[in-house]
Amino acid sequence: NIVDAEGNVKVEDVINNYVLFSDTATYKKNEEIVITKGNSKGIDDKNRTITSDKLTYNKITNIVDAEGNVKVEDVINNYLIKTEKLLYFKNKEKILTEGFTEADIQSKYNLKSENVIYNISTNEIISKKKTTLKDNNNQIYYLDELIFFVDKNLLKGKNILTITNYNLPKSDKFFFTDGIFNLNNKNFTAKDT
Repeated sequence: NIVDAEGNVKVEDVINNYVLFSDTATYKKNEEIVITKGNSKGIDDKNRTITSDKLTYNKITNIVDAEGNVKVEDVINNYLIKTEKLLYFKNKEKILTEGFTEADIQSKYNLKSENVIYNISTNEIISKKKTTLKDNNNQIYYLDELIFFVDKNLLKGKNILTITNYNLPKSDKFFFTDGIFNLNNKNFTAKDT
Protein backbone atom coordinates (compact mmCIF):
# COMPACT_ATOMS: atom_id res chain seq x y z
CA ASN A 1 0.00 0.00 0.00
CA ILE A 2 2.90 2.34 -0.78
CA VAL A 3 3.27 4.05 -4.14
CA ASP A 4 6.55 5.69 -5.23
CA ALA A 5 6.66 8.04 -8.22
CA GLU A 6 9.46 9.91 -10.00
CA GLY A 7 9.62 12.55 -12.70
CA ASN A 8 7.06 15.33 -13.02
CA VAL A 9 4.84 14.05 -10.24
CA LYS A 10 1.35 15.43 -9.67
CA VAL A 11 -0.82 14.29 -6.73
CA GLU A 12 -4.39 15.56 -6.54
CA ASP A 13 -6.65 15.38 -3.49
CA VAL A 14 -10.09 16.21 -4.91
CA ILE A 15 -11.84 15.89 -1.54
CA ASN A 16 -9.65 18.47 0.24
CA ASN A 17 -8.97 20.51 -2.92
CA TYR A 18 -5.19 20.23 -2.72
CA VAL A 19 -2.69 19.57 -5.52
CA LEU A 20 0.98 18.62 -5.07
CA PHE A 21 3.80 18.73 -7.61
CA SER A 22 7.36 17.45 -7.16
CA ASP A 23 10.29 15.51 -8.59
CA THR A 24 9.55 12.45 -6.43
CA ALA A 25 6.63 11.41 -4.22
CA THR A 26 5.70 8.58 -1.88
CA TYR A 27 2.05 7.86 -1.09
CA LYS A 28 1.36 5.81 2.04
CA LYS A 29 -2.22 4.69 1.43
CA ASN A 30 -2.86 3.17 4.88
CA GLU A 31 -1.85 6.41 6.61
CA GLU A 32 -3.15 8.73 3.82
CA ILE A 33 0.19 10.59 3.78
CA VAL A 34 1.99 11.95 0.73
CA ILE A 35 5.70 12.84 1.00
CA THR A 36 7.26 14.83 -1.83
CA LYS A 37 10.94 15.67 -2.36
CA GLY A 38 12.64 18.01 -4.79
CA ASN A 39 10.91 21.08 -6.22
CA SER A 40 7.87 20.42 -4.06
CA LYS A 41 4.83 22.62 -4.51
CA GLY A 42 1.37 22.48 -2.95
CA ILE A 43 -1.59 24.55 -4.13
CA ASP A 44 -4.88 24.81 -2.25
CA ASP A 45 -8.35 25.79 -3.46
CA LYS A 46 -7.69 29.46 -2.59
CA ASN A 47 -4.68 29.55 -4.93
CA ARG A 48 -2.32 29.69 -1.92
CA THR A 49 1.02 28.13 -2.93
CA ILE A 50 3.64 26.48 -0.72
CA THR A 51 6.99 25.61 -2.30
CA SER A 52 9.85 23.83 -0.50
CA ASP A 53 12.48 21.13 -0.76
CA LYS A 54 10.20 18.60 0.97
CA LEU A 55 6.45 18.48 1.70
CA THR A 56 4.53 16.04 3.84
CA TYR A 57 0.78 16.18 3.34
CA ASN A 58 -1.59 14.34 5.68
CA LYS A 59 -4.91 13.89 3.86
CA ILE A 60 -6.78 12.90 7.05
CA THR A 61 -5.77 15.90 9.19
CA ASN A 62 -5.39 18.21 6.15
CA ILE A 63 -2.00 19.44 7.43
CA VAL A 64 1.03 20.30 5.29
CA ASP A 65 4.52 20.09 6.78
CA ALA A 66 7.08 21.90 4.59
CA GLU A 67 10.87 21.86 5.08
CA GLY A 68 13.81 23.56 3.38
CA ASN A 69 13.63 26.88 1.50
CA VAL A 70 9.93 27.23 2.28
CA LYS A 71 7.94 29.93 0.54
CA VAL A 72 4.21 30.61 0.98
CA GLU A 73 2.60 32.93 -1.53
CA ASP A 74 -0.97 34.19 -1.49
CA VAL A 75 -1.66 36.56 -4.39
CA ILE A 76 -5.26 37.21 -3.29
CA ASN A 77 -4.35 38.36 0.25
CA ASN A 78 -1.03 39.78 -0.99
CA TYR A 79 1.57 38.16 1.25
CA LEU A 80 4.77 36.18 0.84
CA ILE A 81 6.36 34.22 3.70
CA LYS A 82 9.86 32.69 3.61
CA THR A 83 11.14 30.33 6.29
CA GLU A 84 13.00 27.04 6.75
CA LYS A 85 10.11 24.99 8.16
CA LEU A 86 6.38 25.44 8.57
CA LEU A 87 3.12 23.70 9.33
CA TYR A 88 -0.01 24.73 7.43
CA PHE A 89 -3.26 23.70 9.12
CA LYS A 90 -5.60 23.97 6.14
CA ASN A 91 -8.83 23.35 8.10
CA LYS A 92 -7.93 25.92 10.79
CA GLU A 93 -6.48 28.40 8.26
CA LYS A 94 -3.31 28.73 10.33
CA ILE A 95 0.41 28.77 9.50
CA LEU A 96 3.16 28.09 12.07
CA THR A 97 6.78 28.76 11.12
CA GLU A 98 9.91 27.40 12.80
CA GLY A 99 13.17 29.34 12.77
CA PHE A 100 13.94 32.58 10.97
CA THR A 101 10.94 33.95 9.10
CA GLU A 102 10.59 36.86 6.69
CA ALA A 103 7.25 38.08 5.38
CA ASP A 104 6.20 40.74 2.88
CA ILE A 105 2.66 41.81 3.68
CA GLN A 106 0.34 43.75 1.34
CA SER A 107 3.37 45.29 -0.42
CA LYS A 108 3.56 47.67 2.57
CA TYR A 109 5.30 45.81 5.39
CA ASN A 110 8.39 43.67 5.77
CA LEU A 111 8.50 41.50 8.89
CA LYS A 112 11.50 39.55 10.20
CA SER A 113 11.15 37.26 13.21
CA GLU A 114 11.23 33.64 14.38
CA ASN A 115 8.53 31.07 15.13
CA VAL A 116 5.64 33.08 13.73
CA ILE A 117 1.95 32.22 13.93
CA TYR A 118 -0.20 33.52 11.09
CA ASN A 119 -3.91 33.07 11.66
CA ILE A 120 -5.23 33.51 8.11
CA SER A 121 -8.94 33.61 9.02
CA THR A 122 -8.49 36.51 11.50
CA ASN A 123 -5.51 37.99 9.62
CA GLU A 124 -3.32 38.16 12.75
CA ILE A 125 0.43 37.64 12.88
CA ILE A 126 1.86 36.71 16.28
CA SER A 127 5.43 36.24 17.48
CA LYS A 128 6.86 35.90 20.98
CA LYS A 129 10.39 36.40 19.59
CA LYS A 130 12.31 39.55 18.73
CA THR A 131 10.77 41.04 15.61
CA THR A 132 11.50 43.80 13.14
CA LEU A 133 8.67 45.41 11.16
CA LYS A 134 9.46 47.99 8.50
CA ASP A 135 6.82 49.87 6.54
CA ASN A 136 7.13 51.44 3.10
CA ASN A 137 7.41 54.93 4.70
CA ASN A 138 10.85 54.12 6.17
CA GLN A 139 9.53 53.64 9.69
CA ILE A 140 10.91 50.64 11.52
CA TYR A 141 9.74 48.93 14.71
CA TYR A 142 11.91 46.64 16.83
CA LEU A 143 9.80 44.60 19.26
CA ASP A 144 10.38 41.84 21.80
CA GLU A 145 7.00 40.34 20.82
CA LEU A 146 4.09 41.39 18.67
CA ILE A 147 0.56 40.90 17.48
CA PHE A 148 -0.06 42.49 14.08
CA PHE A 149 -3.71 42.87 13.01
CA VAL A 150 -3.12 43.07 9.25
CA ASP A 151 -6.63 44.16 8.13
CA LYS A 152 -6.74 46.98 10.69
CA ASN A 153 -3.05 47.91 10.31
CA LEU A 154 -2.72 47.75 14.11
CA LEU A 155 0.53 46.72 15.76
CA LYS A 156 0.63 45.71 19.41
CA GLY A 157 3.94 44.95 21.08
CA LYS A 158 6.29 44.95 24.04
CA ASN A 159 9.62 46.74 24.48
CA ILE A 160 9.29 48.68 21.24
CA LEU A 161 11.97 50.83 19.68
CA THR A 162 10.65 52.74 16.68
CA ILE A 163 12.72 54.85 14.32
CA THR A 164 11.15 57.31 11.88
CA ASN A 165 12.89 58.01 8.55
CA TYR A 166 15.04 54.91 9.04
CA ASN A 167 18.50 55.22 7.40
CA LEU A 168 17.80 58.83 6.37
CA PRO A 169 19.70 61.93 7.60
CA LYS A 170 16.95 63.14 9.97
CA SER A 171 15.19 60.56 12.09
CA ASP A 172 13.64 60.21 15.54
CA LYS A 173 13.84 57.29 17.98
CA PHE A 174 11.20 56.39 20.54
CA PHE A 175 11.12 53.57 23.08
CA PHE A 176 7.95 52.20 24.73
CA THR A 177 7.54 49.29 27.15
CA ASP A 178 4.09 48.51 25.66
CA GLY A 179 2.15 50.04 22.83
CA ILE A 180 -0.56 49.84 20.22
CA PHE A 181 0.18 51.59 16.93
CA ASN A 182 -2.23 52.46 14.14
CA LEU A 183 0.07 52.21 11.12
CA ASN A 184 -2.42 53.99 8.82
CA ASN A 185 -2.69 57.30 10.63
CA LYS A 186 0.48 56.94 12.80
CA ASN A 187 -1.48 57.31 16.06
CA PHE A 188 -0.44 55.27 19.06
CA THR A 189 -1.19 54.52 22.67
CA ALA A 190 1.87 53.56 24.67
CA LYS A 191 3.18 53.04 28.16
CA ASP A 192 6.47 54.24 29.68
CA THR A 193 7.67 56.41 26.79
